[in-house]
Amino acid sequence: MYGLIMAGGSGTRLWPKSRLNSPKQLHSLISEKSMLAETVDRLRPLILKHNIWIVTSENYLNRVKEKTPGIPAENIITEPYQLGTAMAIGLGMMRIYQMDKEATVAVLWSDNDVKKKQNFLRALRLAQKIVQDYPGVIIGVNPTFPATGYGYIEMGAEIEKYGKMNAFKVKRFVEKPDYETAKEFLANWQYLWNSGMSVWKAKKFLQLFKKFLPKHYSKLNKIKEYFYKDNFNEVAAKEFKNLEKIAIDYAIYEKAKNLVAVPADLGWSDIGNWAVLKEVLLNSNPKLKNWVKGKHTGIDTKNCLILGGERLIATLGIENLIIVDTDDAILIADKNKAEMVKELTQKIKEDGLEEYL
Repeated sequence: MYGLIMAGGSGTRLWPKSRLNSPKQLHSLISEKSMLAETVDRLRPLILKHNIWIVTSENYLNRVKEKTPGIPAENIITEPYQLGTAMAIGLGMMRIYQMDKEATVAVLWSDNDVKKKQNFLRALRLAQKIVQDYPGVIIGVNPTFPATGYGYIEMGAEIEKYGKMNAFKVKRFVEKPDYETAKEFLANWQYLWNSGMSVWKAKKFLQLFKKFLPKHYSKLNKIKEYFYKDNFNEVAAKEFKNLEKIAIDYAIYEKAKNLVAVPADLGWSDIGNWAVLKEVLLNSNPKLKNWVKGKHTGIDTKNCLILGGERLIATLGIENLIIVDTDDAILIADKNKAEMVKELTQKIKEDGLEEYL
C-alpha cells in the first residue's frame, strides 16, 4: 500500500499562525511535531517511508522537506497552482500509477488529528481488502456531537464478508447540515462524519477521474512523461493554467457508484479553524480552564485558547475568546466566530495589508 498525503492547502482560517508561505500543516499545533509530520508518523506502522508521497505547493516545498525527513525528495510532488483537492489527488495518483500499475493508495489530509491510531490502522487494513472488489472506500467517523462544519455519509446495506469490522455501501453524501439536521444525524446510526480519508486502487481511481473530469485527466495524461524531468514544473504550469478548481467530493465522491464506507472510532478532528483546535486541545486535558501556550497570566479567564510567544499576554474577565499573538500580528476573536477568520484575511487583503498574510 502507498500513502498519498495532501499538504497544499493555505489554511487561512488559522491566521495569523498559518500564512501564505507557512500554512497550518507545517506548524506544531497539537504536539511538538508539525501536523504533516504527525500524519506521516501515523502511517509508518503500515507503509514504508519510500511508499509515502506528498502533494504540496511549490511555495512550501523546502519547508515540507524539512518537516518530513526520510521521505525521498522525488516523492514530494508540487502543484504549480492550487486547483482544489481533485486535481491534487489526481496528480499524485497518476505519479504512483506510472510506477506501479497495481498500486493501492490511501489518501490522507495533513491537517487531521487522529487520537486512536490503532483503530485508524485497522480501518486502513480493512479498506485495503475491500478496495480490491469495489471502486473506492471512504473512512467514515462515528459522530460524537452534532457538527455543522463537517460533511456526512449516509450508509446503506452492510457488506458482510470482510471480517469483524463493519463496512457499508455508501447511500449518499450530505454536505454540511444545519444544527437541527446534524442532531438528527447524531441520533441515527446510519450517518457518519465524512473524514475524506479514502483508499483506492490507483487504476480504478484514474478511470473515475477520466469519466468525471475528462479535461483535467487529459492534462494529467499530457504531463505524465515529464514527471522525472527537470522541466516538469514548467510543463505542468502551462498545461494546468486554465483548469477549473474543484474539490474531490463534488468531482468524484458524490458521482461514483458502489463506494464503500468503513465506520471507525478514531478520535478524529479536522483542524479547520481555531475553535476546533481549542476543543481538541481542551478535550485532551479536561481539567484545564484554558489552553495556553506562551507567557500568560490572567484573572477570571475561562474557556479561552491563548497562543503567544515571548511577550506576556495578560487577560482579565474574558470568556470564550481566541487570542493568537505572533511576531507581527495579533488575532482576538470570539470562538463562535472562528469560521470568519477566512473572511478577515480577505479584509486584510482589501485593506492593502498583504504583508501580514
